[in-house]
Amino acid sequence: MIQQTHALILASEHEYVSTMKLLLSFGANVNDEDSHHWALILHAASRNHIDVVRILVGASAAIDHQGDDQSTPLYKVAERAWTDIVSILLESGASINLRTIKGDMTLLQAAENGHASTVATFIQNGADLNISDDLRCTALYQAAQTRNVISCLVEGDTYLNITDGNGKTPLLLAVAQADLKTVKALVSAPDTKLHYWF
Repeated sequence: MIQQTHALILASEHEYVSTMKLLLSFGANVNDEDSHHWALILHAASRNHIDVVRILVGASAAIDHQGDDQSTPLYKVAERAWTDIVSILLESGASINLRTIKGDMTLLQAAENGHASTVATFIQNGADLNISDDLRCTALYQAAQTRNVISCLVEGDTYLNITDGNGKTPLLLAVAQADLKTVKALVSAPDTKLHYWF
């Protein structure tokens, strides 16, 4: 069994799909972990190995597996906007609102990295728009820093006046960065407060 597991890891790293299928048919454990508690699906997702992810999902891999840092496969692909794997994982029931050790979540990660289509996909699949990380930063706050995905969040049911740990709203952050596009999107929203005292 140990040698089969090591062989499965090697086959998945090199995307040897036929070999993986064979090893799994002989009982290799689809959910075995490495020394950092990363299962194969976490490795495959973080490397954009689409066919490997499909095989692992088909073999009943733990979709929401969390490594040492509590990141999930969906979180790893949100960092890079790999939409094919995002779709596979969501269709297989991946949880959007799980947190990492730092309190990060998939929506926050996608917003921080400016991945508008991934943010929109997460919103369509029920991501909590108003949840914040350990620093009290919401996806809207992250989007205001990256300038790319603000419209997806403003159009959603997002609380526009939330403050971070330093008392800054997304509007204040956008103004401080001289980001006219984001300022315009925020002040155009009916619920944005222009005068916010902290």
